[in-house]
Amino acid sequence: MATTKEEKETERKLPHETKRLFISTKLIRPNRFNPRTEIDKESDSELLQSIAVRGVETEIRVRPLEEPDEEGHYYEVFDGDRRLQAAIKAKHATVPIIILSKSDDEVLEYGLVSTIRRGLRGVEMGRTLLELQKRFSSKYPNQRAMARKLGISTARINQYIKLVTDLDPEVQDLVAPADQRGNIPEGAITDRIAYEISHIPDKERQREVAKEIATHPKLTSDRARLLVYEARDEPETPVPELTQRRLEHITPYRPTLVMSAEDYEALKSGKKRVLIERKRKPGMQKDAVVEPLIKAESLELADVFDRPLGRFKDLDAKSAGYPDLESFKEAWLERFGGEWNPQEVVYVLLFK
Repeated sequence: MATTKEEKETERKLPHETKRLFISTKLIRPNRFNPRTEIDKESDSELLQSIAVRGVETEIRVRPLEEPDEEGHYYEVFDGDRRLQAAIKAKHATVPIIILSKSDDEVLEYGLVSTIRRGLRGVEMGRTLLELQKRFSSKYPNQRAMARKLGISTARINQYIKLVTDLDPEVQDLVAPADQRGNIPEGAITDRIAYEISHIPDKERQREVAKEIATHPKLTSDRARLLVYEARDEPETPVPELTQRRLEHITPYRPTLVMSAEDYEALKSGKKRVLIERKRKPGMQKDAVVEPLIKAESLELADVFDRPLGRFKDLDAKSAGYPDLESFKEAWLERFGGEWNPQEVVYVLLFK
């Protein structure tokens, strides 16, 4: 496509080295060497909301192209792809940038290193480390050199790489990071379990073990690791048989609950059916068997649900063993202190 005189004049005026300035998002293209292959939808959504309200607060680092590409881009992102995409989705016409002169190798190395330092899914981390070592072998000749330059232990680097070199691709696809509460998505396995599975020589057996763990939520943590060890040490034993062995060793968990003897007797006799707790303990769910922390028989829950204090009525107070709502409020403040906050969400334990 021919370049007009006006476009050439615009190109000459575009800066190639400068301090912070604002330019149109239409002049910037994404980083072709971005090593991040998976999208964190939750994180990207939060970034989009922030930029939609406040704009891009941290400059996007770009490098000038030798000549504009077919889509009219004059710059390529060096650092800040997510911020650029969020700004475009938020319909911001311009973004703040800092222009730097960088080679392809510099952009690639910077992207790999910065992505590693920000943290990735274990398998993705392993792929990125291998790519860094492959592209820049003189600078990162071995894992010890990588550990020293990246600030990651050699043992951890070895684990990340092993997730790629020794783990079956189908198993790699099952690996997912835990959320803030330590939970992983349904049908997935953790980095740690995947690393243990990578020590099983037979790839088909790796797949069998990973799928068993991913489809049995009760095979968590130590139980899952024991299954992996047995699958590795007993190669002739079918994996479903090993799974059944692990499941048979699981004893039902009974959550404990602090209550007075008076509360216990009232619940046992049916005079009251409800206890209100500020926090929900693990295992508190419908049909759970609860052990009171007094010498007494266990109680069974009919249901557990949350409710703001402001939604409690006289009927709820009576279910909790109080004559009216005011009496319930007084007892609540005496037990927990502070002020009555109608917005506070509490947990209602409904007993059978």
